[in-house]
Amino acid sequence: MPIVAFWLSLSATILLVVGFSLCLLLDKRRSLWVDRRFPGTGRTTPLYGDYRPLEHRMYTNQRLYHAFKARRWPIGGAVLYLTPCVIPIDREVIEYVLSKELIKIPTIRWNRELIQSWREFEDVHYEAMLGLIGQESETIATSVSSSDEGQCVKAIIEQFTMRILIKSVFGSNCVQQLETVKELLLESRNSLLKKIIVTAFPGSANVQQLLNAFMPNRKSKWMQQLKEMCKHAPNDREASFLAYLKQKRSMEDLIGIVAPDDTQHSLLQLMRTIFYTTSGTIVACLYELACHHDIQDRLHAALKNSDHSMTDYLDNVITETLRKYPPQDEISFTTLMSCRLPECDLVIPRNTRVIIPTYALLRDADYYPDPMRFDPERSIDTSSQFYRPLGGDSVNLGSTFAMMMVRVALTKLLLHWQVDVSASTPAELDAYPESDLPYPRGKVELVIRRYGSSIDCL
Repeated sequence: MPIVAFWLSLSATILLVVGFSLCLLLDKRRSLWVDRRFPGTGRTTPLYGDYRPLEHRMYTNQRLYHAFKARRWPIGGAVLYLTPCVIPIDREVIEYVLSKELIKIPTIRWNRELIQSWREFEDVHYEAMLGLIGQESETIATSVSSSDEGQCVKAIIEQFTMRILIKSVFGSNCVQQLETVKELLLESRNSLLKKIIVTAFPGSANVQQLLNAFMPNRKSKWMQQLKEMCKHAPNDREASFLAYLKQKRSMEDLIGIVAPDDTQHSLLQLMRTIFYTTSGTIVACLYELACHHDIQDRLHAALKNSDHSMTDYLDNVITETLRKYPPQDEISFTTLMSCRLPECDLVIPRNTRVIIPTYALLRDADYYPDPMRFDPERSIDTSSQFYRPLGGDSVNLGSTFAMMMVRVALTKLLLHWQVDVSASTPAELDAYPESDLPYPRGKVELVIRRYGSSIDCL
């Protein structure tokens, strides 16, 4: 009995010490910027910080950005869950933190060999991929029937994107697995607990392994699905990414190629980025065109009179869509060491999350007058540091392929379709709060009519 009492007392003491230490840590984190006399939000809530669990992070970033800007601060401090973060406001500060002078730890760690292979695959099979996109675009443009009832364009575009993605990555033999892979991509919204942990330890392989051990459901399903895909070994003559990897590495065992954890994670991240960028941009563009018939009619006329999809007005429409609905709502990284900002006495501490609020910048009236108005005639400098809707260099992998799909698909669809709002069309496109990337929530229903059909718009 004395031994049992001893161990019970020791366990209770350890729990009390750990709990007290955790409370001290949380209290220190939520008052970090006050203690440092750094311009910020002040003392925050213990668990969420300045961020809300039922609000997508881009809306919180936008709210903080405007609050800091109203106070004329060059930069503002906040707390992202348990992690100290800063949001640059001043142009010079933004340019500085994006420059190579600031040593950064990226928030996403990629398997470099896999990503390099994908870039090579895009170059080698560019014509084949373009042909596949054109074929699938023509199929979906001609197969959807005209109707005065609203149809969910989001579901239609998701199906189109997944068919191309499955064929390009795994091969045409795996198209029957489309719905399963689509569910895995859509299922990859992280829980709040996982977001808090991943944010607190950015890019940590050890933390990722622990999360996979304690939350293995998604990873195990993804690995199981990869094995199933690899059983249908792609034809070496087919323009698929797995066939390219197999040929490049001279390996017969495809399962061995995708077995490493970082390879699986990078492949999943690549597919998610392409899927959300393509589907989200096309859906947002069709939504805006349905709300602005004058722009839609002008674009249809421009495409009809052009021999190819690369018309200036189409580029303008896509550029404006990306401005208003950026697929990457922020560029973020963690500082490796403390750094003093130019022309001010403020110091960003090491291990601080730096968030460039892309969504807020692209909707800032000082840079884009009347930002909520959809205006393809708007003058936009696409080479500017303040126009990065596809993210920074480390996160916009796959964007070339995604933008190719967007251009070709919009060309084919808008040559055949005339879209209009319905009674069920949402008043605005809202994002899922739990989604890492901004993506329209719920159904997006539009009326689809064919040009020249008997129920064509008047």
